[in-house]
Amino acid sequence: MRALLTYMILVSVFFSCKKGEKKENLPPDTFISVDKINLSGDDRLNSSVQLQWFGSDQDGYVQEYELSIDGGNEWFRTKSQDSLFIFSIESGSDTVDVEFRVRAIDNEDSVDPSPAALSIPIKNTAPSVLFKSDLMPQDTVFSVATISWEASDFDGNETIDRAFIKVNEGSWYPLDRKVSTISLVAIDPLGTGAQEAYVYTDVNAPLSESITGFRLEDTNRVYVKVEDIAGSESTIDTSEIFYVKNQKTDILVIAANPDGDAFYRANLDAVTTGYDYINYYTNAGQNQPKFWNITFNLMINLYDVLVIYTENSIFEDAQTKQDRLLLESAAPSLQSFFDSNGKLLCSAIFPNDFSSESSLFQTLPMDRLTEAAGGTAILGFDSLVNPQFSAYDTLQPSEFLTGLDPFYPTADAEAIYRADLEIVAPWTGPDIIAARRKPDGKVKQIFFSVEMHKLNGRQNAMRDLFDQIMNTDFNW
Repeated sequence: MRALLTYMILVSVFFSCKKGEKKENLPPDTFISVDKINLSGDDRLNSSVQLQWFGSDQDGYVQEYELSIDGGNEWFRTKSQDSLFIFSIESGSDTVDVEFRVRAIDNEDSVDPSPAALSIPIKNTAPSVLFKSDLMPQDTVFSVATISWEASDFDGNETIDRAFIKVNEGSWYPLDRKVSTISLVAIDPLGTGAQEAYVYTDVNAPLSESITGFRLEDTNRVYVKVEDIAGSESTIDTSEIFYVKNQKTDILVIAANPDGDAFYRANLDAVTTGYDYINYYTNAGQNQPKFWNITFNLMINLYDVLVIYTENSIFEDAQTKQDRLLLESAAPSLQSFFDSNGKLLCSAIFPNDFSSESSLFQTLPMDRLTEAAGGTAILGFDSLVNPQFSAYDTLQPSEFLTGLDPFYPTADAEAIYRADLEIVAPWTGPDIIAARRKPDGKVKQIFFSVEMHKLNGRQNAMRDLFDQIMNTDFNW
């Protein structure tokens, strides 16, 4: 009897474990790290919310999830278990309850039939905006006003929809939310009073619509505000008052050499009928543009002729915070000016540690300086600076000059002055101190690597040189 019972048990076990019988797959379970958010009124969350979720599966594993933010009408797949959500609020409303759902999917593609749910009470927070005071126009600007601001939104900067600018009593001007710097150039830069202005976000071309309210030869104030996707506006920020000078002639003089300022102005006064003048040296460079590649570029391209005289002082670039020569900050804009057939007369000197990688090489008709270490090049009182073309007068120093920067011209340039240098060994190098570029037979650039006001030793020679350059070389 005992043997028969044992046999029956074995047969029962055998038939209950038949090969090939598959156990039914169990769906996964899903959980959100927060069960409920009991907030209302001002205590509601802002529209940027971090959420976490997870899943479990009794007979397998969770391979991904589906999310819904509209109560389960539309689902999105993800393998992530957390995310930062930027929820949108319809225009005209400042609150909404987001119905969040998440459901796990296991390794056999079985979906949790009862998704985890969470109602998220959110409110919109108005954005904010402020002008960048260190990059804004201060006191006086010349023809071009560049405006810069920074906007933010506690709900996430992605929720900012657009910005608006207003000039004086003009109309609000809408801008894409990605724009945070613009330059204003009067449609008639020679005019005065209120008029419309072109709006530039870069130097290529203005936006299709002009802005109203801009004033030349008068004070200006600018206003900014931003709006988010829910239609909430920031508080308006207001700029300091600044004065905008207009363009008066087709010649612009950039002064950055206080020792020679009177000399250059006297010679220019004698051979021209007038010019616009900006001093970039005074008050530690206060008049220098905050945005060289935008403001300076747009400004100089209003002119036909540009005269720059500078020494070797180093200035901090307000935008990049880099210390460099004034001409190095100007170099990209100068190239644009040349490409537009602008004409340049430039006199400059360089520091002893001037980099051979400087952007000024090739921008100016200067390929390189000497690479000799030690010694110096001297130009004495009795030395001559010899013209290479009969149209130019012989020059002579008005003082003893040492530490000069003769240079090798670029392949597309030609020397116009060579100096009778006295050499202190081991210095070696070229004797060229001035060169010009003359593409298509027209002089576009004349560059001196010696301060021109220190070559005023021969009576009337420098005056004749200025007359030749301004009224013959550049008269095309």
